[in-house]
Amino acid sequence: MKTMRWICLLGLLCAAGIAADDTAALPAGKGREAVGKVCVDCHALDVIRALRLSKDAWSQKVNEMVDRGAQGTPEEIAAVTEYLAANFGPEAKVHVNTAPVDELRTVLGFSPAEAKAVVDWRGSHAAFKGWEDVAAVPGVDRAKVEAKKEMMNFAVAGQE
Repeated sequence: MKTMRWICLLGLLCAAGIAADDTAALPAGKGREAVGKVCVDCHALDVIRALRLSKDAWSQKVNEMVDRGAQGTPEEIAAVTEYLAANFGPEAKVHVNTAPVDELRTVLGFSPAEAKAVVDWRGSHAAFKGWEDVAAVPGVDRAKVEAKKEMMNFAVAGQE
């Protein structure tokens, strides 16, 4: 039953389509370009970012997508799995300066309003440098931010 729900979700995501340029919102690292080539034409990055699967689970999902038609060399497919596991595994930190609302909600436990406030704040202010900056956003629970501070990364694209 879980597999059927996953397949239905993926079908909906494929219908939406995402531009490869959206990979700029992903954390820097080896394999990011492969994710752009292999994954983002069918998958919304906010869904990918919120999953937090183990390396084995990412490998299984990537192999399922290859079976369903995802295109890439064996090296690219391996790079995708490594990148996803490193950046969106169970222990991976949230890149607060690029994380979408869904990732802030599911991984950090922010309410929908708090997550939206963080994303909106980012759009008109300098990049967050630490958890204290996030805690200072109006409408965000400081205690919640402090409790999750070890799960946050504040690197900015190009400076990672």
